[in-house]
Amino acid sequence: MRVAHWELWTGIAGDMWIGACLDAGWPEERLLALPGRLGLPGVTIEVESRKHSGFVGRGIRVTSGEHHPHRGLSDIRRILEGAELEDEVRSRSLDVFVRLAEAEARVHGIGVDRVHFHEVGALDAIVDVVGAVQALEDLGVESATATSIPVSGGLVTAAHGTMPVPAPATAFLLEGWPVRPAAGDGEWVTPTGAALLAVLARPAESLPSLRVEAVGLGAGTKSHPHLPNLVRLWIGDRITAPHAVTPPDVDGAAHVVSILETQVDDMTGEEIGTLADRLRAEGALDVVLEPLQMKKGRPGVRILVVTRPESAARLASQILASSSTLGVRRREEVRYERTRGSGHVSTPWGDVRLKWVGSPEDPEPDFEHDDLVRISLERGVPPRQVERDLVRHLGSMPRAGARPDV
Repeated sequence: MRVAHWELWTGIAGDMWIGACLDAGWPEERLLALPGRLGLPGVTIEVESRKHSGFVGRGIRVTSGEHHPHRGLSDIRRILEGAELEDEVRSRSLDVFVRLAEAEARVHGIGVDRVHFHEVGALDAIVDVVGAVQALEDLGVESATATSIPVSGGLVTAAHGTMPVPAPATAFLLEGWPVRPAAGDGEWVTPTGAALLAVLARPAESLPSLRVEAVGLGAGTKSHPHLPNLVRLWIGDRITAPHAVTPPDVDGAAHVVSILETQVDDMTGEEIGTLADRLRAEGALDVVLEPLQMKKGRPGVRILVVTRPESAARLASQILASSSTLGVRRREEVRYERTRGSGHVSTPWGDVRLKWVGSPEDPEPDFEHDDLVRISLERGVPPRQVERDLVRHLGSMPRAGARPDV
């Protein structure tokens, strides 16, 4: 699967989205052909190189000559229905405008059919939306993600007058997305940019596991007071079959895992133990607690978590929320894993679960320790005695093919 990931440094706008796609390899002629395909005579597009804080990205400038447009959703629909577009591009572009209309309707307390777009109904906004959708389609992107959205403050002047940042409609479009405070007043996330994210992407704080094919930088028109006003786009094939890289002399499939790591020196043992238990319960493959000495001679604990990449962001958030750490590091590694499974056997003391390591032809089974403890408490004998009695009762340790429920 080909995927895209957006790193939002300052914000996102339609021209930045398209600029990043161009920088990542979207053919410029596909963009320049859009006004003709949309049936918009007199609209011209200029591709620009823009520099911010020493970094160069690409952006676009759309010129139409129209002033103060007041198009409604039905007007946008007519333009899209009459355009020479693939069905998927037309449908997803309309979805973006529907989301914009729904947000505006909530702001003004009216029906969606009564919404009249101002800035986002202009011809340049139509080109931005359709161009953004067309770019992902042409680049073969099947799934897109983006980092949390930086939200700044200040005021912005629009058709409805002066309003706080983010604009009311933009704020509604951000529902369901993680946001973070951003330094520097000003509108760095536009309604068009927010709507594109809401329809075409989903939140993911970190880069997914992928084989990178292209990286593009999209640049805004304004200079940010603290950061380069750029968005970075990663495109590549998701690594879904890491076993393909397994060397032939390794007895085990290879899987990409995420390693989360942090240190704390001001939590009790009980607090750390509770956190470790919760991380395991929420899907961590392993949690390791390692004693170490930190600054000023204080004893501390290193918390290391092994997890599947799709669970990494969620578990990192859990560590941040449930510990005193100020940050969690993440890296990706390849883990060679032996074949494993589970099963159960019936005994005079009830069903006993088993864990299997190795192939079914040559297994290394082991009784579930919790079941040994349960039986030992019921019988009043040590767990080791319970294990010996189970083996004696079964005649031998059962083989993997007995009652697998992997």
